[in-house]
Amino acid sequence: MKEIKDDKFYLNKMLIYIDYIMEYVNNIKKDNSILKPNDQASDGVIYKFIQLREESANLSEEFLNNHPSIQRNVRLLNGFRNRLTHDYDNVSYTFFDEIIESDLPRLKKEILKVVKRN
Repeated sequence: MKEIKDDKFYLNKMLIYIDYIMEYVNNIKKDNSILKPNDQASDGVIYKFIQLREESANLSEEFLNNHPSIQRNVRLLNGFRNRLTHDYDNVSYTFFDEIIESDLPRLKKEILKVVKRN
């Protein structure tokens, strides 16, 4: 049976990518390392950010209009994805950490509220 690709489907995919990013970054920190430009660790995290953004692009306009906090985060993800894709060498890793440490957990919390309601 084919899975229905609705807003809930895309939200669950987003949760998978958020968890992956956060777990990957936590493992990097456990090794007393940091994300830095042009290494495999940051490339893996950036790839998952791009996938996260791609899933968020599939959310319906109706859903986004009904969930303004998620909509705001999706717009931020889109801007961040564009920076990662088109201006990779000039990405501030301090800004990167800020997104991982505060924005992703906040987005995850908002998504979980919606997914658990349905």
